[in-house]
Amino acid sequence: MADKKARPWSDNMRSRHATRLPCGDRRGKLAAKEDDKTREQLMKLLPKAALAAFMLLALPAGAATISEVSGVDEGDMLKLRSGPGLGYRVVVGLPNGTVVRVQGCDRVGGTPWCKVSLREVRGLKGYVSGHYLKEK
Repeated sequence: MADKKARPWSDNMRSRHATRLPCGDRRGKLAAKEDDKTREQLMKLLPKAALAAFMLLALPAGAATISEVSGVDEGDMLKLRSGPGLGYRVVVGLPNGTVVRVQGCDRVGGTPWCKVSLREVRGLKGYVSGHYLKEK
């Protein structure tokens, strides 16, 4: 009995825990078959996953539409703002006939605010009220 207390690992415990070790030769044939099955499933999915990743990269992030500023009163301009709402600062005024690229619109407080960039000056971006845009 003194020997068993001095030895923390018995043969029975080693064999019970051997299936949990990462070494392939101690896990048994059943675990090896499961690994082979999992590997086969992954290899079948790999071409599909690669195709899906390629398709996502090949598609444009968002198709921009071309619109024209319309309906602004004479002598007034549509305000290009830094954010979607009246509380944002005015970047520049856009007269009727200005052509913009519309990236997308969201409704804020009942008004459609569209994220746009000028067609001629793409670095100039902001938000305008969608009520004053007509698709070109």
